[in-house]
Amino acid sequence: MVAVAVAIAIALRVWILLSPLGRVDGDEAIVGLMAIAFGRGHPTAMFWGQGYGGTIEPGLTRIAFLATGPSAWALKLVPIVLAAVSAVLLWRIALRILNALAAAFAGALILVYPPFSVWWSTKARGIYWAAFVLVLVALLYAMRFVEEFRRRDIVAFGLVVGLAWWTNPQTIFVLVPLGVWLVIRSRLHWRELWPALPATIVGALPWLWWNTQNSWRSLNMQDRLAHSTYLGRLELLITKALPEALGFMAPYSHQWLFGPVGLIAYFTMLTALAGLVVALLRHRDRRHRFAPVLAITLAFPWLYAIPKQTEYIGEPRFLQLLIPPLVVLLCARLTSVRWQYATLAVAAVLAVSTLTTMATNANPEALKEAHPPDISRVTSTLKSRHIRAFYASYWTAYPISFDSGGSIAADSLTLVRDRGAAYTVAQTSPSTYVVRRGSREEAALELHLRDLHVHSTRWTIDAYEIYFLDRRLAPREAIGG
Repeated sequence: MVAVAVAIAIALRVWILLSPLGRVDGDEAIVGLMAIAFGRGHPTAMFWGQGYGGTIEPGLTRIAFLATGPSAWALKLVPIVLAAVSAVLLWRIALRILNALAAAFAGALILVYPPFSVWWSTKARGIYWAAFVLVLVALLYAMRFVEEFRRRDIVAFGLVVGLAWWTNPQTIFVLVPLGVWLVIRSRLHWRELWPALPATIVGALPWLWWNTQNSWRSLNMQDRLAHSTYLGRLELLITKALPEALGFMAPYSHQWLFGPVGLIAYFTMLTALAGLVVALLRHRDRRHRFAPVLAITLAFPWLYAIPKQTEYIGEPRFLQLLIPPLVVLLCARLTSVRWQYATLAVAAVLAVSTLTTMATNANPEALKEAHPPDISRVTSTLKSRHIRAFYASYWTAYPISFDSGGSIAADSLTLVRDRGAAYTVAQTSPSTYVVRRGSREEAALELHLRDLHVHSTRWTIDAYEIYFLDRRLAPREAIGG
């Protein structure tokens, strides 16, 4: 059964990597460019251009680049390996809750379900898979400590909690209820818990150091999504994010898979999970065994809806950490091999359906994140013209720069991540612009070049237009801000 699950998992990921779904998007390219910068002696404690997000994954990506050189395959190898590690960790966690057969199935199932996690494991987004692994390690050490009060386990737990907070602040959705459970469960041995605090501080040292140098920016993040409400985010969680996370609704398009069948299946699964939770809570022995998983599952939605950023439901990235406890609960009922094989078959069908829907989705978000256009010929053209710096939109600039191995500097017209590259582009003359054909940037560029009487040569390469200007022209003048 495990071998079948691993085979399906490998096949799905190979298919993704060989399809447009496996192309490098703007966020992934930043991870690759950070790894390249690390190799040039320019490490940083936080993700470029923002006040949150640790750099464990870019550091691991740098190690992968040392072995293979900068490439899309090496970039995506890191999240794939971390996903495999998380499956092993979930198996070890489930062994403390379920029987051996169900625990093995839980570790195997998370490799192929839900569909979003399968695709997400091929996306080097920099902060999500490292956080996923760290949260599972924290859960494992907390459970070990409760079983036998060993100081090294509580120290390891605190260290991992600090690293998790540095890596991704959304880990508090799991760490808060897990910490509360640990304190309650260890209330008779509370004096044994104190080593966790200094260990947490040690783990969070990169976060603390960076914030002392940047006016505690992590605590003063501006909410771009200022119009959402707490109840509104809870509604989006139930109606959009959760069905996407469970594999019944396609990301970006928000269409139910198999129409009404997907909707019915989603509410059936929710009802079954709710019934299982109630049954576990009413059974003393099972409640005791499932307590950490139940604590995370029951607290997660209420914590999830607090940050305004969770209003984003293009894909369920903020629900990734809820998947392990849900898989453990699901496997509590799948105790026969026959049902496990049937579940694997359903998971494979959901994965193929979801990935196919994403690959054919013309939604603007899907076009820039799920299956962005191929930029390899644009990179080759820029190299052949000996262009070393250019302007483009965020989702175009950084993938081209990474595709060039960092030899071509790119500056984004919108969100600037690499300020060193932005300075290089600003000093380069004449300027070069790469825009999507038929985009608003192209229309604005044409208009302003004509008004400013700037001569340019335009090349059409696949879905892009490359404008080679005869002088240096900043985006404020060329695009109009």
